This record gives sequence, structure tokens and C-alpha cells, in this order.
Amino acid sequence: MRRMVLSATACMLIASMVLGGCNKKPEQEEETSALTVDVKVAKHKELVIAETYVGTASAQQEVTVYPTASGEVLQVNVKSGDAVTEGQQLFKLDDESARLNLKNAQAGLASQQAQVDQTLGGQTALNQQKEQQGIDSAERSADTYARSAKEAEQNIARGERAVENAAQDRDEAKDKYETAKSLLSDWEDLQDDVDAFDGKTLSAANAMTVGSYDGTNPTASDLDDVADIVSDARDAGLDPSSISESGVDSLKLALRSQNRAVDSAKDALQDYRRSEKKAEDAEANADAELDNAVANQELTDGQMLEEQRKALQAGLASTAVGVEQAQYALDQYTTKSPITGVVESVSIDPHDTVGPSTAAMIITNKDSMKIDFSVTETVRDNLSVGQKVKVIKDDKKYKGTITEVGEMLDSATGMFKIQAVVNGGDGLLNGTTVTVKVDSYRDDSGIVIPYDAVYYSNGEPYIYVVEDGKAVRRDVETGMFDEKHIVIASGLDAGEQVITSWSADLRDGAEVQVAGEESDSSDGDKSEEIKETEKETGSQSDEEADDSDDNTEKAGD
Repeated sequence: MRRMVLSATACMLIASMVLGGCNKKPEQEEETSALTVDVKVAKHKELVIAETYVGTASAQQEVTVYPTASGEVLQVNVKSGDAVTEGQQLFKLDDESARLNLKNAQAGLASQQAQVDQTLGGQTALNQQKEQQGIDSAERSADTYARSAKEAEQNIARGERAVENAAQDRDEAKDKYETAKSLLSDWEDLQDDVDAFDGKTLSAANAMTVGSYDGTNPTASDLDDVADIVSDARDAGLDPSSISESGVDSLKLALRSQNRAVDSAKDALQDYRRSEKKAEDAEANADAELDNAVANQELTDGQMLEEQRKALQAGLASTAVGVEQAQYALDQYTTKSPITGVVESVSIDPHDTVGPSTAAMIITNKDSMKIDFSVTETVRDNLSVGQKVKVIKDDKKYKGTITEVGEMLDSATGMFKIQAVVNGGDGLLNGTTVTVKVDSYRDDSGIVIPYDAVYYSNGEPYIYVVEDGKAVRRDVETGMFDEKHIVIASGLDAGEQVITSWSADLRDGAEVQVAGEESDSSDGDKSEEIKETEKETGSQSDEEADDSDDNTEKAGD
């Protein structure tokens, strides 16, 4: 709408100038002056278009809890919304019959043990007791060394994890160091190119603003370059203040420290392995002593007594298994949480009769949440696993990562399913709707300029550039665009000055003066390197741009 009004205004202005000219004397000539314009120095830059989609949040880990026995619910210890830990008691069934069974099994074992003691009584039993003491001692020694070997094995596992973790920390430290070093190089290059940044920290430069009162102030483009470096630093987990020589040196020292940590973890692992070898040797010796003790007992008691003893011990072992089974059956009447998480729902109450097929509770672990959304095939081809997304719920934003890009078209929606994961998604409820913002399109093939700097004639795009103090019309080929920027695929070179302000007097060959530059009629040469202090004026506001028609030709041709 604004462009159409401007076009009409331009026509009225031209008409008034023509009519007014008829009243002037022929010998009088109107003095002409250069048209003041705003410019933007053309630069290669990637244009990214982000789009939003509707997604659904759900917990990555969800468990339905079933009773492991049948009976009446005695007590329910949790309610919906409670946080629970793995192994925490959730509910309990009436276990009176199971307790009685356990007591009977324990009584039977005690009775049988008494019978064995009576059978093996007398002097033979005393001799056997002495031999048994030797066996027990040998068994304890064997058990002790077996535990030592097991502990050594566990230490080895911990040592291997320590080596792995240390190596991971070292790799992260290395990545941060290399990234910081690269970003520092970019920052130093930017300082060399832009006087305003000389001697300033990256954080200080990021806080600067564009101004027209001082020729050393940075341009919006320069500040965008600074913001890009700051964004890249934060994406890599770096504080922008670390993008300095001292910061890079600190990261280098941290990398060296992590290298030493890896070496220390490897040394500890070797010690654990040597300890395991010693424990295994000691265990083998203890087993040999146990075998000797058993052999001596057999010689002392005689073969017949040994066979009788084995039969009695087998009976005791069988009865002991019955006790263990009764204890296991009793434990089934108490149900514990299989995971750490939050109780989403409870479907049982005290005095309910339940069984193994009763879905009693649902527990979810919300340390990480899945976000499912759907996109078109064109967008899907531009997405990849590991790409970052933003998830928005009730004005709260979360950082997510794409973990799955669908391979098959959903026949119901005609779209492809995409899945992302948000770690620490506090406030994201299971099954709720969220907004997902993702970079859907990218174009780094050309030069990016303000969208309003492009004009159209019969549907063909063109721009104006400044050459030797004049506006020169340039036909161009355009690419991807958004409401503020557009890609110029051909017809424009980096470093050229693109006119970004509109005027009814703007035309091919018109004399122009770049805003912010001093006019000097005696010196026709202009500096090839423009100090970019111009403001981005002449562009439509976001609201006006939304109301405008992209196909409307711009006035001024």
C-alpha cells in the first residue's frame, strides 16, 4: 500500500513540476543538486528462514505399573503428581497368607536342621564339626578373595568409565579451545577491518549500537558480524568473554589439564588391573585349600558317613529353597517403582481387588521430553539429525535437538514426521501442544541485501547502485527472500554500494550523494572503501511490509 501511495505522490510531483515549468522564463535554469541516498555495502551472507510448526510433547520414558500378585489393595502410598525414585514402594496388597507360608517354611527348615544335628551327633559329629570348621574357614577365605576379585573387577569397570569420561571431557575441552581460537581469529580480522572495534572486547562490541554522529561507529552489518561470533560462541558452550587471547590461553590450559586427567585415569586403570590379578591368584589358592579341607573331612568321616551327610545336606538345601521361594512370594505383594520419575495417574484405591493384568499406575521420566511435529517434503529435505530447534510453550522457550527425520510419508496428513528431544523440559506436560521453531530453508549462494532495495519492472527485478557519484540501474537475478532481506544470485558483486532509500527522483544516471559523506565538487573521486555509517532507512516497517504485495512494482523507475 505504501509503495502505491508513493507512486501516486511521485506522479503528482512530476506533474506539478511540468506545469510550474511553463510559467518560468526560458533564460532561467533551475539549479540541480545531487540526490541524497542511503546505501548498503553488498556482502556475501547466508539467509536463513525459520518457520514454526505445531508439535506434541511426550515423555521419553513411560512405564505402566502392574501388580505382581493378586489380592486386595491394602495401601496406596503415592498419588498423581508425586515424584518417585526407583525402588520406592508404590502400593501394597494383603499379604497375610504369604506371611504364614513363610513362617511354615522357616519352621520346617529349623526342624530338619535339628534332625541333621541329631543324626550326626556323638564323637563322629564332633570330628566332623572340627573338619567343618576348617572347611568353613577355607570357604570364608575363598569368599573373601572372591569378593576382592569382584571388587577389583568393579574397580576396573569404574576405571574404564573414568578413562572414557576423562577422554570425553578432554575432547570437549579441545572442541571449545579450537572453536574459541577460530572465533578469536574471526574477531581479530573484524577488528582489523572495522576501526570502531579496535581495542574493544567482543562483549563490548556486542553492546555497541549504530550511530550517524561519528564516522567510526560500526554499521548494522558490522554488529551483525559481531552478533554472529557471539552466537557461535554460545552455541559451542563458550562465554563471549573467552573470545580473547587470555580466554583462549585459559581454554588451552584447561585442555592440558584434561590431557593430564586422561593420563591419570589410565594409570589408575592399570593399578586396578594389577589388583585384580593379585586377587584372582589369592582366590585360586583359597579354593585349593578348600578342596584339601573337604578331602580331609572325607577321609576322617569315612565314605558311608560322607554319603549320609550329603543326603542330609541336600534335604536341607531343598528346604532352604522353599524358604527363599516363600520369601519371594511375600515380596510380590509389595510393588515398587521401576524408574525414577513422576506419577502421571493412579487407577487403584485401597480395598480394590487387583491382579497382574491390572494397570495400576503410569510413571513417566521427564528428564527429557519428545517433541513430535510434521513438515512438508521440501522442508524435510532441509532438516537433519542433530539440528537445533526451539520449542515454545506459554511464552517459555526450550532448546531441542532433532533426533529423527521421518522416511515415510504419513498418508493421513501428507507430511513427514519429525522428532526432537528437549532435555530438562520443566513445564512441558505429557500430551500437550507446543510450538516448534526450526530453520527450514538456507541460501548461501549469493549476496544478501535489504528486500526494499529491489524494484520490479514488468515483473523483472532490478536495483540501483552507486557508481562515480551516480545511480546506475542494474538488472539482477533474485533468490530466496524473507520480509526484510533477499538473496541476489547474479548481477551484483560484493563491495558495491546498493541504494536502499526510495525517492521519486531516483533514476538511472541521476547524481547522488551518499548520506553521511561530505560532498566535494572539486574532487570527483570517492573512496573505494566506504565507512559503513549509513542507517538502513527507506525500508518499510515490518507491519507495512506484511500489508504490501510482493508483486507490486516499486516506483522511481
